[in-house]
Amino acid sequence: MIVLIIINFHSKSQTLNCIKEMKGFDNIYTVVVDNSNDFSNDADICRKKNVKIITPNRNLGYSGGSNYGIDYSKKYLGYEYFLIMNPDVLIKKQAIIKMQKILEILPMKSLLSCATIYASENCNNRQKYNCLKVYGLRTKFIDVKQSLLRTDIFNGCLFMGRLSEVPTKIFDEKLFMYFEELDFCLSNTDFNCYFTNDVQCIRSNNPAERNSLAVYYTVKNAIFLYKKHSQVSVLHCIELMMILLMRSLKYLIVMGNLKMLKEFFRGLRTWFRN
Repeated sequence: MIVLIIINFHSKSQTLNCIKEMKGFDNIYTVVVDNSNDFSNDADICRKKNVKIITPNRNLGYSGGSNYGIDYSKKYLGYEYFLIMNPDVLIKKQAIIKMQKILEILPMKSLLSCATIYASENCNNRQKYNCLKVYGLRTKFIDVKQSLLRTDIFNGCLFMGRLSEVPTKIFDEKLFMYFEELDFCLSNTDFNCYFTNDVQCIRSNNPAERNSLAVYYTVKNAIFLYKKHSQVSVLHCIELMMILLMRSLKYLIVMGNLKMLKEFFRGLRTWFRN
């Protein structure tokens, strides 16, 4: 059995699509961590077979929400495998079973991700990525042809592992969102990360509002990782800050929107205050 953990935050329609895709498949039990309390009055979902809605008393972010889901799964389900997935990711249930079969042949303490297709809502300009390499604080997607390969890091939007092997607090909750997978790999060097090219998922592009918020957490958490890990240098931080600043300025010039730039400086202010 596999427990599918979905972290929901004001993404009810996308989460429902994920639940619908798993319908009629008894080998997958879906746990929705409802960070925004979207499902509190949805009795139909609460009665669905192999679906459990769990609601923390506050928004825990992606890191805390993942921990909440892992903790519940360890305490009350005890299945062999888990899969943590963003609600904006679509994957077929047969693909999840295929990932499980691949994970079965991998060494202990392995985390497995699959090829990810990033697509706009009209499915134009699709880009496929299936390998992750880490360069300081930057993560690069590389298109490769191998069926299965070892890589530096797993893809946080969708990854599978053995439930008994991961800690209950799989992510540092101080991060809230962004850089969780990098922090995990720097902290848990005994884990192996793999990518399979034989399974694909589709992820929708983030809206501009979420991209702006991403800049804030990326800036704030980059400094947090620098303080926490000796592998992260000042130069890594400066390099990332310059990339984010250029991206924010481009967004201002092209879109006439100041929000991303404001979030960049808000992240810097948070760093200086701490």
